[in-house]
Parts: sequence; structure tokens; C-alpha cells
Amino acid sequence: MERLDQVPASPPALAAQRRFMDIASAVLASINGGVYPPMSRLPGDRELAAAHGVSRTTAREALLALELVGAVTIRHGDGVYVSPASSTRIDESEALLSGEPRDLIEARISLEPTTSRLAALRITDEQITVLADLVDEAEEAGSSGDYRRFAVTGFAFHSRLAGYSGNALLAEFIGQLVSIEHHPLWVLVNEQALRSTAARLEQVAEHRAVIAALRERDAEQAERSMRTHLTGVQSAVFPSLPSNPPNHRSARRIT
Repeated sequence: MERLDQVPASPPALAAQRRFMDIASAVLASINGGVYPPMSRLPGDRELAAAHGVSRTTAREALLALELVGAVTIRHGDGVYVSPASSTRIDESEALLSGEPRDLIEARISLEPTTSRLAALRITDEQITVLADLVDEAEEAGSSGDYRRFAVTGFAFHSRLAGYSGNALLAEFIGQLVSIEHHPLWVLVNEQALRSTAARLEQVAEHRAVIAALRERDAEQAERSMRTHLTGVQSAVFPSLPSNPPNHRSARRIT
């Protein structure tokens, strides 16, 4: 695994708003590869900026994003350190679940509409209340700008819903697909796409559409609502993917 000063700099043509994600990805790869073990000190923003040919502000954004997902701890006046027993480390046995965000969203699109359809046939009123409470909490967090809580509750919504499908294997797999611990880079993608309050609240509305179908025990509508939500996510983050349906909206949110 290369050290940070050996990782190629981000290409100059890369959009400014994406640069910090590339840098964060490189740092995370070094941590996961064992170059920087738990509790070790990372290079500072000046060194990181020089290695990637970006401003110190962009380098700081990358480090703040890594702190958001729990990969590092920023000690003001002291430096940036890899978190103890970092949650970003993934065992080899979990390699299937450590793929790129593109693979992750494609897997979710393939599976989650099916579990939503099954859940509509098997879910209880009490379980619907649990999901509705999560969406209410997400709405509160999204309105107040508490991104971390918004992301956690959003992923919990998807994980709980998969569990209510009644299929233990699908629930287990999807639970790991939407795990922040297994997919910290997806949280970075989330943060980038959910900067506006409007985007966060529109995602809340899509989750509520899924719940409405569940309340009606409308399996087909539950499946459609989840597919619309996730393909919209894909279109927003990866608009060039050829598998995107041609009529989906271009501005979408995450989770």
C-alpha cells in the first residue's frame, strides 16, 4: 500500500467539489491497508495538500469527512490520528461487501425493491411505526443540518425495512450493504450529495412514499417506490452510468 505522499495527485480537471472525496478515499485506503495503524498520526493538511496538488482548505475538508465517518480523530493543536481499532478496517472475509460505491448502489437497486415488496406482505403495524419514527427523526436531523444523525437514521430505515421482509438472508446482506462501518466511502458520497436542506427533505419524502405503500400493503407500489428512490440516488451520484433509466429525475439524494 502506498503512503500518502506516493499516491498520485487528483487530476486537475476534477471538479472542485469532488476533490476532497478523492483525497479522503486515498487516506482511507492507506488506513485500511495498514500503512497507518490505529492511533498513529497522519500527515497534516499541508503535507496532504502538497501530495495531491490541492489547497489546504480542500485537504482539511477531506480530513473532516474522515472524522465524520469515524476513521480519524482530529486533535486540535496536536494533529490527526487514526481512530482506535478503526471501524473502517474490513476483514478479508468481508471483501465482498467492501466494493466501490458504484457497485454498492447497483446491488441495492437489485435487492431492496424485492425486500420492500416482501415487507408490504408481511410487515406489522408496529413495525411500520418504527419506520415512520425513523423518518421523523431523519426529517428533524435534515432540517437542522445534523448530517451524521440524518445519515444514521436513513441507513437504519433501509436496514430495518429489509429485516421486515421476513427473509433473513436478504435482510443480513442488505444490512451490511447499508452499514456505515462497512462502507465509509458511501457516507462521503452521501455528504457530498446532501449538502442542501431541500435535498435531504426530498429524500425524507421518498422514504415516506415507501411507508405509504407499506401501510396499504401494496407490494407493487412499495417495490416501485423503493426502485424510484434508489435509481434516483444512482442518477445523482453517477449520472454517466448507462444502466440509469432514461426518465429518472436528475437531482437526487442519498440513502
